[in-house]
Amino acid sequence: MKWASLKTKTKILTGIAVPLLLLVGLGTASITSLSDIIRTNGRVNHTHEVLAQSSGVVASAVEQQSSAAGEIARNVEQVKAGTQDVRDNISTVSSSAEETGAAATQVTSVAGELSSKSELLKMQVESFLLEIRAA
Repeated sequence: MKWASLKTKTKILTGIAVPLLLLVGLGTASITSLSDIIRTNGRVNHTHEVLAQSSGVVASAVEQQSSAAGEIARNVEQVKAGTQDVRDNISTVSSSAEETGAAATQVTSVAGELSSKSELLKMQVESFLLEIRAA
């Protein structure tokens, strides 16, 4: 069929129907696209929610890590102070041991002198007693 051989009524209906069909097709495509956009928007919103929650988890982990680092630093300081106390105590014990050794040496020396003087005194007392008996 040729366009020129069609009746005017058919031409008018065709002129109206074709744009209407095109509009229906475009409307259907628009609705489908809009539906896809809405589903995609929902996924994007969900992704944003997950990222927000992840940010909270990361922030919490960073806070816990900072707290743990602070606790470790405090423990290191306590160990350092404890180590210094142990050094001081070892130094004190070492000094005390040296003093005890020196005192023991003095006691041994004095004991030797007392023993010698005791022997001398014993001999002098025996000599005195002999002189008294002889007299």
